[in-house]
Amino acid sequence: MGVNIASSEFSAIGWLRKPHLHILRRVNPLRKRYREFLRSRSSFDVFATSDYGRNSLQFGDSAEQFRSVGYTYGENFLAADLYSDLLNGFPSRKFFDPFYDLTKTYDWGFVKKFGSVTNPLYLEKFPSLHKFYDFVASDVFCGQVTEVCGDGIVRKCHTIDSTWAKSGGYLTPHQDQARELNESDGFVNLVYFVKGNGDPWTGGGTSFSSDAEMSQILISPRTLNNSIVVYRSVADVWHGFRTIGRGQVRWAIIVQFCPINFSN
Repeated sequence: MGVNIASSEFSAIGWLRKPHLHILRRVNPLRKRYREFLRSRSSFDVFATSDYGRNSLQFGDSAEQFRSVGYTYGENFLAADLYSDLLNGFPSRKFFDPFYDLTKTYDWGFVKKFGSVTNPLYLEKFPSLHKFYDFVASDVFCGQVTEVCGDGIVRKCHTIDSTWAKSGGYLTPHQDQARELNESDGFVNLVYFVKGNGDPWTGGGTSFSSDAEMSQILISPRTLNNSIVVYRSVADVWHGFRTIGRGQVRWAIIVQFCPINFSN
């Protein structure tokens, strides 16, 4: 759960306002086991994918804004051939676990925390996603992140999570818990939007606001297809998205970077 959440936002997800979400959370262990059963019976058609190079991921003109205010938005992040591979090879919903936190009501999967010697289960069955994970964790890309930050802090990849959101999902406006760590100055988060349909504002476009109720929007994505938002955990802004509209779907990958000497 994030921090500095407004009391009005907690009220909005209370039992009386969102009873169906509270019921879902109670039965989510059963939903999770059912999806695990479906995964165990899945067959896979592993296909060849393109290889990543130094310029496969690009921040474009977004670095200047990031250095200035600590958050930014960019488009055309992933090279066209690699983006096509990832889009066509992204896992279906059964490979994601149901939400466990009422402030983040969308599905999570392929969670990787670096320092672990094993990859998430089934990641190798999705080569385009696997290659994306490997590249954003590489010294080459971590060097690009350090360069974008322009603060001299050498970084490494800390965690990667893939998410699958649909109608009804939302992210309560919050600030990151990492800001409470001693090394929080070095934490940087990148949200990569793989796919989204319809209006980004109603489709899960993670937006930034100067207040905890998202009434003063600073940045909101213009597209959820091959775009990014990047922000420092210590940036004095709130981020989140409102309830995803009917018929809308959002796929996103969340990558967190930390100082290279961070050991937790």
